[in-house]
Amino acid sequence: MLQKTIQQVAALAVLIVFVSGMVVLGAYLSESSATAWDTVYQEIVVQPGDSLWIIARNFSPAEDPRTVVAVIREMNELQEAMVYPGQRLMVPVTAN
Repeated sequence: MLQKTIQQVAALAVLIVFVSGMVVLGAYLSESSATAWDTVYQEIVVQPGDSLWIIARNFSPAEDPRTVVAVIREMNELQEAMVYPGQRLMVPVTAN
C-alpha cells in the first residue's frame, strides 16, 4: 500500500513538472512571437500620400496594421493619426 502511494505521488510530481514546463514554454513562445518584430526599428521620412496605415503595411506586412499603427503612434508620441510629408518617424520593421 505504501509503495502504491509513493508511485502515485511520484506520478503526480512528474505530471506537475510537465504541465508547469508547458505553461512556461507557451508563455515564452507567445511573448517572443508577439514582440519579435518590435525590436528592429527604422527611421523613415513620410512621403506624399502616406498614412500610418500604409506605412504599417509596408514596413510590417506580416503584422496586424492596427497594432503597428498603435506602436508607431506611441513611439513617436503622435497625438493624432495624421502624418505629413517630410515628417520623420521611427517604425517597426519585419521581413516580408
